[in-house]
Order: sequence, then structure tokens, then C-alpha cells
Amino acid sequence: LAAQLGGPSHYRFDLVDRSGRVLSDPLGDRFSTAAPLSSASWIAGSSRVEPEAWRIDAALDRTAALAPTTALLWRAAGLSVVVLLLIFISLAVVQQRIARPLRRLTRAIADASHGGARTPVPATGPTEIVQLADEFNEMVSLRNDYEEQLAHQALHDSLTGLPNRALLADRLAQSLSQASEPRSVGVVFIDLDRF
Repeated sequence: LAAQLGGPSHYRFDLVDRSGRVLSDPLGDRFSTAAPLSSASWIAGSSRVEPEAWRIDAALDRTAALAPTTALLWRAAGLSVVVLLLIFISLAVVQQRIARPLRRLTRAIADASHGGARTPVPATGPTEIVQLADEFNEMVSLRNDYEEQLAHQALHDSLTGLPNRALLADRLAQSLSQASEPRSVGVVFIDLDRF
């Protein structure tokens, strides 16, 4: 029986008489020098052959008994490491594909609200973020066009398209600030009465 269950190195059987004396093991060897079955290295159990006669004490080496459980624990630990690695890789992908494009878009929106964001935002990431970036870029482009139109209307006559008094004052101020002497700039004023 011991040979079928892994050999005498893992299993131990003692035949004990009713006085508690070990007679022999079923293989015919004596365990006089072996560790007693109650030691910490064995997991023991006993069974009576006859109520008033002998009993068989059987023990299994603790290392052999715990080997399947130890292997299962190591497999579970390895699986836990693999799951943690997959979680970290997933977080890195989310960071790369979603978080960075959203941060760029958020910064561009904040700049646009303070008058900046003249350049388009790169449209990268998932489809929804690309659509948001494209819409934002179109809004910035329209705003820039409107600002240019307003600046032109503020400095030119709406009927003739010629420069108006505001543009004249601006150019005169620029010329006076760049002139080395005040006498080097000349201004001619022409007025038409009852035009």
C-alpha cells in the first residue's frame, strides 16, 4: 500500500498492538530510528483493525501532504501578478489614448476662454475626442475670422472701405513714436465743407 501511495519516503504505516507497542510496518521494516508519528513533520491518523486487538497508525509526510496546496498557492500568486500587470497595462493605454488628448483639449479650451488658442489642437484619441477636437478647431477658426472682420470694420469705413479716423489716429501715433525728431513727421488735413 505504501508503495502505491508514493513509497515509504512519503507514507508511513505502523502496526501497533493493544498495549501501544509498535510491532512492525506492513513492509516489514521497523521504524525504531524514525521520528514518532506525533512529530511536526508527519500528519497522522489511526484505524482499529479489531476493537480489542491491533491498530494501524498511518502518517503522511507533511511536505508531501501540503505540496498540492503549496502548488495551488503559487499558481494563484502567479495569476495575481499577471492580473496586476494587465491592470497596469490597461491604465497605461487609457492614459495614452484618452487622458492625454483630453488634457490637451482642456488646456486649449482654457486658453481660448482667455483669448489664446490660435493654433488647432491635434485630433488624436478615440473617435469622440477626435470629434470634439475637430469641433473646437472649427470654432477657433471661426472666432479668428470674426475677430479679423471686426478689426477691419473698426478701422475702415463700412460704405467705402477706406481707412477711417481711428486708423489715421493709430498710424499717426505709430509714426510719431518712431520719428527721431518731431519735425520729421508731417500731417495734411483736408476738409470739404457742405460735402
